[in-house]
Amino acid sequence: MLKVVCSAYSIEFICGAFTAIIFDSVMAKKSLIPKSIVLVMLLVLCVSYPVFFSIFYDPNGKRLLIPCIVFGIFFSMLVFTLVTLETRHQMKFPAMLVRIGNVSYTIYLSHVLILGLLGRIWASYFSVPGMALDDIIAYAVMLLAIVSYSFIAFRLIENPSYKLFLGKRRQPSVATL
Repeated sequence: MLKVVCSAYSIEFICGAFTAIIFDSVMAKKSLIPKSIVLVMLLVLCVSYPVFFSIFYDPNGKRLLIPCIVFGIFFSMLVFTLVTLETRHQMKFPAMLVRIGNVSYTIYLSHVLILGLLGRIWASYFSVPGMALDDIIAYAVMLLAIVSYSFIAFRLIENPSYKLFLGKRRQPSVATL
């Protein structure tokens, strides 16, 4: 049990949960966060990420706990800062990023299935062994397929069901009309 709770994925999930809790408490107080914090955090990330993972590299491909804790906390702070700035209308994000954010849950749910399907198709029919360009093309095709499918699924399934369930909870009673 302790092995599962202390796994890298669990630590990242716990950091995300704490971020949401802290965000709710800070939003209640309406404190201000300067935009410069985001820039400093992004700069630190760009410099430290490659260095940190080159030190803690695991050739077996296992996710190590120390980098996950450090970057889990760091990314939680970054997400917290960006969400707070967006909520208070202190920062405006490009429309395309907002749309991708809207479909992110659909991307999360469907990406493994799409990668598995397209990976098998690509390996069976289009793969050229020893060619690096082949992998780059496969990556681009898979990324495009995941995002495209997610936009369609969001538009046809997720958004209508969200509106249906949200609408039933918020509809005014006949007496108020």
